[in-house]
Amino acid sequence: MSASILEGDNRILLAKELTQAVALVTASVLLGSKYFVSYFPSISKEALLLAPASTSIGHYVFESIWKSPPKDETLIRVICNTTLVASGLLFIGWMTQSSTLSLIKLGLIELAILSGIDQVKPKQWEKLLLWIPGFSSQPQGPSSSSVRKPVPPEIENASFIPSDLAKIKIAVQKLEQELAKSRDPNISYVQSAMSLFLLLGMLLRAMPSDEVPPFIKKLGLEGMSEEQIHKGLNQILKDLSGDNPKIVIANAIAAKAGKVEESFESVIQGVYGAELLPADVDKINAWVSDKTDKLIPKLFDDFASDNCALINTTLFEGKWEDPFDDATNGKFTTFSGAEVNAQIMKKVSDFVYFKGDDFAMLQIPYHTSGDSTRPFAYTIFLPDDPKAIGELEKKLTPDFIQDCHAKAKMTEGIQLYLPKLDLKTDMKDLKKTLEDLGYPIPKVLSRFNGDPLTEIGQKCYLKCDEKGTKAAAASYAMTKESACFPPPPEITFDARKPFIAQITRDGHAFFQLAIKNEEGLVQR
Repeated sequence: MSASILEGDNRILLAKELTQAVALVTASVLLGSKYFVSYFPSISKEALLLAPASTSIGHYVFESIWKSPPKDETLIRVICNTTLVASGLLFIGWMTQSSTLSLIKLGLIELAILSGIDQVKPKQWEKLLLWIPGFSSQPQGPSSSSVRKPVPPEIENASFIPSDLAKIKIAVQKLEQELAKSRDPNISYVQSAMSLFLLLGMLLRAMPSDEVPPFIKKLGLEGMSEEQIHKGLNQILKDLSGDNPKIVIANAIAAKAGKVEESFESVIQGVYGAELLPADVDKINAWVSDKTDKLIPKLFDDFASDNCALINTTLFEGKWEDPFDDATNGKFTTFSGAEVNAQIMKKVSDFVYFKGDDFAMLQIPYHTSGDSTRPFAYTIFLPDDPKAIGELEKKLTPDFIQDCHAKAKMTEGIQLYLPKLDLKTDMKDLKKTLEDLGYPIPKVLSRFNGDPLTEIGQKCYLKCDEKGTKAAAASYAMTKESACFPPPPEITFDARKPFIAQITRDGHAFFQLAIKNEEGLVQR
């Protein structure tokens, strides 16, 4: 095997192929060679050469570790193969220098299902969790299972074309702008329309069927069926997940056993990978804290046993392609014209840049592995006049943003000034906000015993410093029972005054923030 195979983007491609190969080698043993041969053309020679080695390592680890396996034959079979794939994928991660954790997650799900996990009954599943390293010794019962179910056939087989995906992304950007318009024009904020849109996708499945069409229309997805929308959001979830930048999107249903229709659980688990959580405020908050890397340590102050909630968490962590030097003390001019203390980062470099009539746009790239043709960036919209921040905010329609991105070009020698940020936003009244914006929010959720939908909210956090950006969002819908300077550059992009920024990919926003006053500025 040539050395170049394990270098650069080849590592990632090989890791993906090798993961498939390990799955197929095991599948060929369990299901017969026909299954393996039918997929043979999609696997590279290098992956096939490594697959037997990783499966052999898996068998060795199984023999070494599992000294006292349970007596249940089905459990033994599942444990054997999940151990095989976990250890085999550790070998893959070592050989390809790829993210072992993400490979293990993929492989465990694939091989566990192939090796009979679908035959394990709920009570057996509780026992199985205790035999797999890394799981709690205090299982919460079958509703705590995070094993992903397959996408239901009616959604998997729904007709879908690339323009449908573009339509959904435009709808997310439209929601981003609508939320921004609804805010106090003088207050800084951070929000994630992507997180909220994924929540609304789950909510779409929970509402009465006669309320679905008008909701789809308001989302801007008229002409698409509910199944097509779920399929599109499932594709977006797959597309966004990654290690560099680190993106972790998780979904959950929090409810006591028997409260939520089983068919609804199946769809939300299959399409959105939702986990089932008990109606316990401490366990819900612990889950949210874990999924957001402790950026959002608490979502709910209390959560009654009869409450139900749909939850989305979204985590982004990106390192700058070219980090800043240490920030220095400086001044930031607020929306009102007052000067406040702020930690200011600065550098002279080449950036993708566009100058409009009364504003400028600049992109700071994140270090990206994988598909380098679609990098993530911190995109800043800076009005010439600090007091015009509200007017610029209103202009940020999907068409306007795409036009700016199309006109932007790499520009040499730009002097950039940017404040360090530590910004939190808590929105508990999103239900009213969405209703005021014309969204036909359902009064009850038919899949939740017909309980009334009482609250929609979102908590967001964003940190921007010399190394990069870290942002998290937790969105929820809850029911309750009735009750050193170089020579002066040609262009200066001085964000020591109000600005709007987005974490973007392909011109579509993942998070959006606006800095208008001292809130969120790191001052010392």
